[in-house]
Amino acid sequence: MHYKVRQGDSMSSLARKHGFCWESIWHHPENDQLKQKRGNPDILYPGDQVFIPALTQKEEIIETEQRHRFVVKGRISTLKLMLEYNDTVLADTRCCLAVDGHWLEANTNSDGLLEARVSSSAKGIHLLVFPKIDNIPTVINWEISVGHLNPKDEIAGVQQRLANLGYYESKIDGVLGPQLLSAIRIFQTVNKLETTGELDSATMDKLVALYGC
Repeated sequence: MHYKVRQGDSMSSLARKHGFCWESIWHHPENDQLKQKRGNPDILYPGDQVFIPALTQKEEIIETEQRHRFVVKGRISTLKLMLEYNDTVLADTRCCLAVDGHWLEANTNSDGLLEARVSSSAKGIHLLVFPKIDNIPTVINWEISVGHLNPKDEIAGVQQRLANLGYYESKIDGVLGPQLLSAIRIFQTVNKLETTGELDSATMDKLVALYGC
């Protein structure tokens, strides 16, 4: 069957919903064109077409009166976030995450990277960060929408990345309007790029490098 991607879908969440590990769908020959276009299985765009194959039955021959272990893949994904506040990297900082009604604790590393294993079906995460840095709140609240990041080659994806980096404050509408053009110029100036106001290759490369994807 062909599935039309909705906002918030990722290959991990679709695979779990349909009973697969994500690799089985992503690497299916019917999805080669999508794979070439998007590059990242967890950054899809509303309207993308994903081919989902039919489930097949697998048989295993096992001995009786023995204990056997079967592992279901694709239930857990790794969430990675780089945490900064007002240009300050939140390194070695305690964090708490509320995922599907359960609280997890984790710490950022020396570069401000937070990694946590979460359910592949998670859509929203409430993140509490507890910095111990002067002039920064003792508790920071962030709401994380999992699977909602649009591809970098879509205008909405550019808006999201600039917004998360603090350059863009208007709505995410996929329109290359005055606010976005202004944000692009500011981004170029801050990062010592030619201030063209255009999404040229140097600007896109820098945006992706800073954002991480």
